[in-house]
Amino acid sequence: MYISAISNYNFAYKTNVVRNTTFGSGEKFFNDKSAGVTNLLASQVHDDAKKTEKKLLYILNKSLGKYVATQSNTNNIIAPKGIKSRIKSAYSIIEKTGSRQLKNKEEIKKMGDLIGARIILRRGTKADGDKIINELTKLVNSGELTITEIENYRPTSELSYASTSALNKLEAACNKKLGSIKRTESSIPSGYMAIHLTFKMNDYVGEIQIMGYDVEELKELEDFTYKLRNNKSLSKKYAPIEKVLKDAMKRIPPEYENMYGKYIKDSYLHARKMEPHPINTKTKQTFLPIPYFLPKELDFSEIAKMKENIDRLNR
Repeated sequence: MYISAISNYNFAYKTNVVRNTTFGSGEKFFNDKSAGVTNLLASQVHDDAKKTEKKLLYILNKSLGKYVATQSNTNNIIAPKGIKSRIKSAYSIIEKTGSRQLKNKEEIKKMGDLIGARIILRRGTKADGDKIINELTKLVNSGELTITEIENYRPTSELSYASTSALNKLEAACNKKLGSIKRTESSIPSGYMAIHLTFKMNDYVGEIQIMGYDVEELKELEDFTYKLRNNKSLSKKYAPIEKVLKDAMKRIPPEYENMYGKYIKDSYLHARKMEPHPINTKTKQTFLPIPYFLPKELDFSEIAKMKENIDRLNR
């Protein structure tokens, strides 16, 4: 499968430009982070954003909390603890302000992914995704949530997390409030699949992501390789993983660089099609095995083990 595809598969990760698939959107150019803002300003922005993050999480939980799976409602469509939020760390703020030449607090607040939320679906069917989109549409209609952009990342329309009709209704509600919003339907070279919704709240611009449980688990690991491919560093906590992955990436034969990208893309397809895990078991994620001709350290199962060991030591 992988060998025969070498001649006709056109996929290579660039070291300076790739499509962003973390809490944000658009093309990113990672430059010297010394061009970013000071640590003091980055820390201030991070702390000031906490009130808005709390408000966002409250609104999402109020609307979607009834869909979260629990021991008494195991078939609910959102994974346990599946409504998450985060604020970009001061270190990440410095990196991104350096790449985008942002200089002051107002510019940072509007950079797009300072505040982010994820809604994690257990099954990832369109019927489940439509329920989430419909609830968010209600929030838009009530004025509790302002969405300015809809981005639906999927390799095919069949693999979308929501139907076209549900997304059309959300877009119509947003247009009614704002006049016109941006909406895109596209695929990402890495194979990543999710719905991204850009929102405005208070003076901040942030992002809500909707994706399946297995895709989210894979994304957390693929973020490690994504950052290293773009000359970014992992947090100090994961320094051992950074060293292993950097060494492994150097050992990829030039003729197989495209095949590493194909492995990542196929891994997302594999994760997208996984059956939901029962919430009352400790079933571990099953990742697609890496081809034998690529360094085994880059297998997502191996990365998951390293991450699990480090997380256990840091509890």
